[in-house]
Amino acid sequence: MKTNFNPDVFKVKEPPCIKCHENDLDFKLFEDVNGDGLDWVQWYCKNTSCGYYMNVELV
Repeated sequence: MKTNFNPDVFKVKEPPCIKCHENDLDFKLFEDVNGDGLDWVQWYCKNTSCGYYMNVELV
């Protein structure tokens, strides 16, 4: 299937962890989790021993 956009436009560098400063953050997308239409993203540190995360609601 041919796309009508350049997928490289959506490639961005992940932000660095503000707690350990050693790794970049990764993210998970949660859609309609509780059946109420709420979507949110959870950014989390790739370093499992760090444990930093940040939840962001998509409006």
